[in-house]
Amino acid sequence: MTDKSIKICHLTSVHPRYDTRIYYKQLLSLKQEFPNVQLIVADGLGDECTDGNVEIHDVGAPKNRFYRYYKTAIAIYEKAINIDADIYQFHDPELSRVGIKLQKQGKFVVYDVHEDLPRQILTKAYIPKVLRSVISWFAERKENKHAKQFGQIITATDFIWDRFKRINEHVVSVKNYPILATMQVDSNWNKKNQKLCYIGGLTEVRGIFEMVEVMQYVDAELHLVGAFDDERFRQKVMQSKGWERVIEHGYLDRGKVNHILEDSKIGFVLLHPTKNYVDALPVKMFEYMAAGIPFVVTDVPLWRQIVDENQSAVCVDPFNSKAVADVINALLADEEKAKAMGENGKIAVETKYNWEQESKKYLQVYRTLSEHLNKA
Repeated sequence: MTDKSIKICHLTSVHPRYDTRIYYKQLLSLKQEFPNVQLIVADGLGDECTDGNVEIHDVGAPKNRFYRYYKTAIAIYEKAINIDADIYQFHDPELSRVGIKLQKQGKFVVYDVHEDLPRQILTKAYIPKVLRSVISWFAERKENKHAKQFGQIITATDFIWDRFKRINEHVVSVKNYPILATMQVDSNWNKKNQKLCYIGGLTEVRGIFEMVEVMQYVDAELHLVGAFDDERFRQKVMQSKGWERVIEHGYLDRGKVNHILEDSKIGFVLLHPTKNYVDALPVKMFEYMAAGIPFVVTDVPLWRQIVDENQSAVCVDPFNSKAVADVINALLADEEKAKAMGENGKIAVETKYNWEQESKKYLQVYRTLSEHLNKA
């Protein structure tokens, strides 16, 4: 039985307060059963109590990465101690030191592993290439050392689950599938236009340059929803011959994103097959499926397995622009096939790839922790 007096506090030094996984999925799910749910952030937007009745505490935006790693972490720890919660869940590897200190204060700590940090480091542009392997090795050793001590680990993928299961028996995989309730997209194919779309961050490793290159061979518009994190990279992309067919929207709210999806016939997922990505589950894949549109996706084993199982997309080589364009042109020409693939994806998300299913696992973790704390 859930103990409604249990106080829960989530911690992040990196993510925004309304991060989809943290706020809309996890915190609002917890509020269904636990009245006292709080969040500590470092975004400089101030304290607030949200419409979902979640208390948010802001320790201030950091001046730079170094400041965030040291000063912001200290501020988060001090705020966490003042809140005096029973369970703390942190979302950033750099807060593992905070998690260890909270455990020494007798608190129960949950580590939510969003990404495979050591493999992610190998793709970080701000780290000199010659140092990435060494830093990755040290980061993995440190993360594993801390992970052994935490009372519960939650992972966003099965690959990360497998890695941590070897060092901590209390590991649960809670995938980052879309929330069906927010994906109210009209999938009526007759209302769609000759448009393609990409929803997400506009970075080099996400294949933005490659998808714009594709557009020089496709008679359609590409709608980019997201923001470039590097102006130099943006200028490079703008030099592509395909840029004249691109509509750049920047960040859009959920309603406007859904409108773009309603209007589009095909989505892009041309992530570079880096070590950090090949075992990940790109949320945008499932968002396209939920919207009832087919997509082209980088051909890696995990994603091909999902595509083959659901017949909702076509796997491609992201670096062969002409071949990708041929696939897209074939789908645009065969609307019945494209429509059927979109319908297959929508059914798959409605039956298995959704947060409503994953939230059951997540809430069960906290029910178990609540019972454990009552017996302690």
